[in-house]
Amino acid sequence: MGIVKRQGNNYDLDVKHFGMGDSYAEVLGEGISHIPKLGNLDLRDNRLTEQGGLHILQKVNPRHCKRINLADNNIGDQCIELLC
Repeated sequence: MGIVKRQGNNYDLDVKHFGMGDSYAEVLGEGISHIPKLGNLDLRDNRLTEQGGLHILQKVNPRHCKRINLADNNIGDQCIELLC
């Protein structure tokens, strides 16, 4: 099973439990910016902090992305504000 799945016109990205940490979050953010119509993003349990979360969330298009799961990460208030 791949980490990118197409669901109709949207794409889902599932990278839960990869343990990427903030060091890979910037690279993932750049990759996300090239996925058209990202509909769902699962980032559970990746050792992300606010810094890594911001790198990723700033690249997500809120018009298309309907669900972002950041459970079991240590994100901060700035990430939460971006999600609202």
